Amino acid sequence: EPHDGVLASFVLGGVDIKDARFTWSDATTDQKITISKINAATGELTFGDPIDFNASLTVVANKPALDGDVSLTGTVFYNLDDERYQVNPLAFKALLRGKHLPDGSATIEAGAEIDVNLADEIARITGLKLSGLGTTVEGELTATDIEDDIPSAKGFLNVDGKDLALIFNAFELPVGKQLAGISKRAFNFAAAFDANMETGEATLSKFEGNMLGARLSGSFNATKTNTDKPIAKGNLNASGPDLLTLLAVLGQIQGADAETLKSLNQALRSAKDKSFAIGADLDADLGKGLASLPKLNLTLLGNTITGEVFATHADSDKPAVKGSLKASGPDLPSMIAVAAQFQTDGKALTDMAKSLAKEKTKRFKLEANFDIDLKAGRISLPQLSADLIGLEIRGNMTGEDVDFEDGDGTLDGRLKVDGKNLGPLLRSVGQADLAKSVRSMKIDAGVKGSLSDLILSPLTLTTTVAGAGVKKPVELKVAAGSARANLDKETL
Repeated sequence: EPHDGVLASFVLGGVDIKDARFTWSDATTDQKITISKINAATGELTFGDPIDFNASLTVVANKPALDGDVSLTGTVFYNLDDERYQVNPLAFKALLRGKHLPDGSATIEAGAEIDVNLADEIARITGLKLSGLGTTVEGELTATDIEDDIPSAKGFLNVDGKDLALIFNAFELPVGKQLAGISKRAFNFAAAFDANMETGEATLSKFEGNMLGARLSGSFNATKTNTDKPIAKGNLNASGPDLLTLLAVLGQIQGADAETLKSLNQALRSAKDKSFAIGADLDADLGKGLASLPKLNLTLLGNTITGEVFATHADSDKPAVKGSLKASGPDLPSMIAVAAQFQTDGKALTDMAKSLAKEKTKRFKLEANFDIDLKAGRISLPQLSADLIGLEIRGNMTGEDVDFEDGDGTLDGRLKVDGKNLGPLLRSVGQADLAKSVRSMKIDAGVKGSLSDLILSPLTLTTTVAGAGVKKPVELKVAAGSARANLDKETL
């Protein structure tokens, strides 16, 4: 509407989407999700005036068997001259329906206020709240220098839930049934952080949580994070009564399939002690090339691991590392199953743990000391001792002028392996037929040469084999003054 030659207002019809629909299906899992009744509207758009918007849709899924109505509403305020944009309020609501929900339905609501100031390069999310399925989430986030490659940020997040099983059951996840038999299903988590990339200071001032009776706490402080030579210190502590269920929950969150979770449960359910405790410290100053793990104490399912690692030249591609590691306990299969959880594809380890869990001998012991300087090419392994899976392994190794890339240098060491019962090991790697014939094996070898051209001198190999119809096992023994393995030429 013109007035005195000036454009007083400019009006557009706005956005109006009605009854849109689309369907997504996955033939491999027979999952089908239909989103219908998609509506979105803003009303008329008048330049300079706040913009009200609302959107809604209906979703129906067969896996998990859920349907629901979802809505999002809010008001946008903007000032183009000041480059400031605000959404206040922003509200989300979902009404879910499904047979696994309490009383057949559940409501999830969330809200927040958003304030973006491009002129000052500041963005804030305040009043963040979410509630539903017996869980509440609250938090805030402030980011500064938002147009930089790595902006600064600080904020907090608090999560408080009454029943972890309720969440997994709502989406028909298998671990929900496992959680139903646990009395302590409440959980909470709290974190507060401040990372100032201008000064290079970063702090995780609060990091604590409780889940399934387990407690987690830690802290982290760093300076010079805006350089390639940061200084950092931190610690992590965790303990709880039921590692098996906790790993099942973490595996489900990571997207592990039902078969993997089943194998994990089979490998760990025989463990008499299901508790765990973890304590670790970190101290690093890359400006001085120093990094250390001065404390590593793990107690997992009755097994213990202790160690320490100290590194110099840690800011280079050829550091020097010195330390020790000790591990022992009554249940090696459970440790292998735990390790599988931290692999991208841990199926092979999970299957191995499942097989070993059926064996009578599960106890293990491992000790190693090491001092390796990649820049100087020096290797010192004064002690390697391992008793596990029917094997007794003893060894030591020194190396001078060793180049791990070219395989050059000089090695000098000894390796002894005594396998009195190879059945458990062979069966665990899928060699059940071979386990019936190969009963035992001994290796005694001196190790010399280089990484690419090994000389085993002297070398003694003794193995006991038996076959169908053979009443007495046969011992085969091979003794050689030396044997040479050239990895470059692939010859022996």
